[in-house]
Amino acid sequence: MRTVYYRIAFVFLFVVVNMQLIVAQQLRNQGLDDFLYNGRIYTYFPPHNVKGNQFLNTKEFVEGTLWIKGECYSKVLLNYDIYNQQLVLSFKTKLGAQQMIALSMAYIDSFYIDNKVFIVEHDEDDNYSFYQLIEHNSISFHLKWFNTLSLKSSANGTIEYEFSESTRKVLFVYNGKLYELKRRKSFKKIFSKKASSKIIKYLKNNKLKLSKMQDDDFRNLLIYINSINVDEV
Repeated sequence: MRTVYYRIAFVFLFVVVNMQLIVAQQLRNQGLDDFLYNGRIYTYFPPHNVKGNQFLNTKEFVEGTLWIKGECYSKVLLNYDIYNQQLVLSFKTKLGAQQMIALSMAYIDSFYIDNKVFIVEHDEDDNYSFYQLIEHNSISFHLKWFNTLSLKSSANGTIEYEFSESTRKVLFVYNGKLYELKRRKSFKKIFSKKASSKIIKYLKNNKLKLSKMQDDDFRNLLIYINSINVDEV
């Protein structure tokens, strides 16, 4: 039985790899830019009865901008799959067929979508991560977006799948170090006692919670942090 399973798995993998190679060759034959149209066929389409979706906002693709090896590609149709952590490009081939590919992250520097800037960072093992970047001067927030898929029992007893709302992990970059912020008091492990007290007071006075803050709230907080003496003891 195990032998049969391995044979099926091998055949499936062989078919998928060959499909990717065929599509890549077709794109090259159409004279499309190898850097932009570089990726795998996007194949993640949950059943219609699954609630929610795998994307940052909606299933609709929107015009965005890509920066690949310093080259800017504007007005491209993008969507960010936060469940699978893939950036998806939608386009029409020269034959008029609609195509979607999960872009290769090998050369992508950053992208802009839904009024947000995202950067792509690679670790020493060449694994990549997407972060929404909000910065001011030398400090910044990196927001890591994701969602989950879970089983839900409906009123009639049937089992349904449902995507959670888009959520994020808040990371703060200071002096080249990355700090995860879970609550206001998290600033105490970064700044002096006096400086962190001022930051916490600013958040309280403006009724701001890290989990609920909007992009402008993060920008204003960065401006405030830059306005105080963070080394004050």
